[in-house]
Amino acid sequence: MTVSSADGTTGWLVLMPVEISGPWSPLGETADAMGFEAAAAPADMETAATSWAGLISSYEEPGTQDVVHSAFDTAPGVTDVWADVIAKAADVLHGFATEATSLESRASDLHAETARLRSWPWVSGLFSGLAGELTE
Repeated sequence: MTVSSADGTTGWLVLMPVEISGPWSPLGETADAMGFEAAAAPADMETAATSWAGLISSYEEPGTQDVVHSAFDTAPGVTDVWADVIAKAADVLHGFATEATSLESRASDLHAETARLRSWPWVSGLFSGLAGELTE
């Protein structure tokens, strides 16, 4: 984009890109760990439910045994749904971390390019001529 300064000169407007920074690697690692745990959860729940099935007969209490005996009836199915949601969330977070890493690198390159362009005499003159008109 070209701009005109107060003295009538024109030139290219060089704006600084937004700074993008964050702990993207740890976020990606956490997302990977979430995905791993989500993948393991259904099998772990199935193991727990199988163990519980072997212990059900040892619990006898007329007031609560029906509730206790059926405690794991729905748990494996609920765990499957939960694991699927967590796995999808992990994929989204991992994709975000990957893209943010790339954008951070690109923004850094653009900052360096902006600094280089601002050091050129004609650009410096443009910025000094627009002193009150530019904001970053």
